[in-house]
Amino acid sequence: MDVIDVAIRVAARWYSSHLAPYGIRVFLLTNDQLNRKAAENAGIDTMSSASLSYLSRSDMNVPQSN
Repeated sequence: MDVIDVAIRVAARWYSSHLAPYGIRVFLLTNDQLNRKAAENAGIDTMSSASLSYLSRSDMNVPQSN
C-alpha cells in the first residue's frame, strides 16, 4: 500500500465527516482502481476522472462526442 494513497484516503474521510453536516459531499477523485476500491471499502465516495468529465459535460448541457 502506498503511504500517500492512505494519507489521501484519511484526508477524504476527514473532510467528508466534517462537511457532511453542511450538505457537502466529498469524493476521492482517482483513476487508480486499487485506491478507489480501498476507499470504497472504507466508506469513502469515489469517482474517476472520466466519470467526473461525463458529469461535468452533462451538467453543462454540452453535446456528447462519440
